Amino acid sequence: MQENNINLTSNDERSLQFVARHYRQGAFDAGQAWSKLDIPCTSSYYRRRVIAIAAAVIVIVGSAFVIRHLINSSSSLAEPHPVTLACNDANTTYLLPDDSRVTLTRGARLTYDMSTFAEKRDITLDGRAFFDVTHNESSPFTVNTDVATVTVLGTRFAVNDESQSTIVQVQEGKVEVTCPSGTATLERGTMAIATDSALKVQAIDDVNAFAWVDGNVEFDNMPLSKIVGTIERVYGVNVIGLPKNDPSLTLYFKGDAQQLVNEINSLLGTQLKIADNAQ
Repeated sequence: MQENNINLTSNDERSLQFVARHYRQGAFDAGQAWSKLDIPCTSSYYRRRVIAIAAAVIVIVGSAFVIRHLINSSSSLAEPHPVTLACNDANTTYLLPDDSRVTLTRGARLTYDMSTFAEKRDITLDGRAFFDVTHNESSPFTVNTDVATVTVLGTRFAVNDESQSTIVQVQEGKVEVTCPSGTATLERGTMAIATDSALKVQAIDDVNAFAWVDGNVEFDNMPLSKIVGTIERVYGVNVIGLPKNDPSLTLYFKGDAQQLVNEINSLLGTQLKIADNAQ
C-alpha cells in the first residue's frame, strides 16, 4: 500500500492546531447555515419584484412615447417642399405621391407640398385638370382654386379653374364643392359652376365632357360647326376651313386632333386644317 506523504507548512500546522482546540461535535449546523442564505419567499418580496418590473415597463413605454412625439414633432416642423407640375403643350398625366393621377391641359399648373402630402393631400390648381384619386378615408383629397375648394376621398373628376369661376365635373364617385356662395355635393354625371356669388349644380349634358382626357369623341348627327368647336375644346387647337354649308356628321372616334380632322375631311370632302399645321 502506497503512502502519501503530506508536507505541511507552518501556517497549515497553526490552522490545524486552532481547529483541534476549538472543534466541538454538533456545534455547527450546515442546514441552518444554508437556510440563512436562501432568498426570502414572501409576498412582500414578490410585490417588490412586480413593482420593479412595472416601473421598468412604464419607463420603456414612456420613452417610446417621447421618442414618437419627437419624431412627429420634427416631421410637422419639416421645411416645406413645394412641388409644381405644369403642362406647356399636349395633355400631360402625372403620378402623385399617393398613386393618384392627374392630367393637365395646356397652360395648367398644379402645386402641392411634398413634406405634408402624406398626411394632407392638399393641392392648388390653376387651369384645367382631371383627377383619378386613390381612395383614402383618413386623408381627404382637396383641390383649391381661386374661387372654390373641392374635397373628395376617392373618385374621378375634372376641375377647370377659369378667371372668375371654377367648373367641377364628376365622372365617378362623389365630391364636395365649397365656395363663398355655398356648398354642394356632386355625384356621378353632375357638375357645378362656382363663382364668388353663385353655386350652380346641374347634369352633365355634354357626351364629350371627358374626351380631352381619354381621346374618345362622339358625334351624333352633329353640325360640323359644333364638331369643330368640340375639337378645339377637347384638343386645345384652332381649326380653320369650315365650309359655309355646315353639314352634319355621326362619328365615334379615338385618336389625336390631326387624325380626327383627316377622318372628317375624308368623310365629308371638306378641307379642315389645324391652324398650327396650315400651309
